[in-house]
Amino acid sequence: MALPSRAAAPCRSRAVGKGTSITLFLPRAAEEPPAAPFNVTTSAPLRAAAGILVVEDDAEVARVTMEVLREIGCRPVEARDGHAALAAIEQDPTIELVLSDIAMPGGMSGLDLARTLRNLRPGLPID
Repeated sequence: MALPSRAAAPCRSRAVGKGTSITLFLPRAAEEPPAAPFNVTTSAPLRAAAGILVVEDDAEVARVTMEVLREIGCRPVEARDGHAALAAIEQDPTIELVLSDIAMPGGMSGLDLARTLRNLRPGLPID
């Protein structure tokens, strides 16, 4: 990347245990890039207060995701792993979308969960 763009990255090492400093210099763009239009389309828009299952084992990621979903008017439901997600789906038929992590503890990955959910609720969007 550095050679074609005429970038430079001088590196300065300090004493052992004191760290390394790298500064990246990039050339200024010749022109402004065109603004990309913000265009989001979905096959079926979610209704207000949609039930969204958030499957995430990292507590902080789950907290922030659920907070954002609440702010936009959704009703998030939290599950820490695939098994908890399946239990939530069985208990709450109003869940309309699943947002899942891929690598999770408990022996069921997000991909395993998606395959199982496709059989249980074929029309359920899973992202």
